[in-house]
Amino acid sequence: MVIITFIFAALYLLLGISFYAIINFSSITALIPPLVIAIIFLIGALLSLKPQLRMHVMHILALLSIILFFAFLNKYPPTIDYLTAAEGYQTIDKPLANVEKTFISLLSLAFFITTFISFFKARVLRKNNS
Repeated sequence: MVIITFIFAALYLLLGISFYAIINFSSITALIPPLVIAIIFLIGALLSLKPQLRMHVMHILALLSIILFFAFLNKYPPTIDYLTAAEGYQTIDKPLANVEKTFISLLSLAFFITTFISFFKARVLRKNNS
């Protein structure tokens, strides 16, 4: 699970750098969310190298990932235009920011599912060994 956490940290970094490049390096704020998340995941992965901390750190990272999933879940789909009942046809100010938030949300969901499967397998293995 530690290796998977490192991989997800790298994916968050890659996502931030990619969107920073896509917007022609015009706004460093595109890097902030993925960079902060990647640093947290890297610290978590490093801490979980200690066997006595692994379970606790992974549970914290799983909780963080589900919080991130809901925090970055867009109320608007990542399209340029959307239709609202109250305001009519609107244009999203920064569509690439919505796309980036959608990817962060999906990455967080993928990490949560991965940790959930890992926790389930560990519990079944522990139960079978008892």
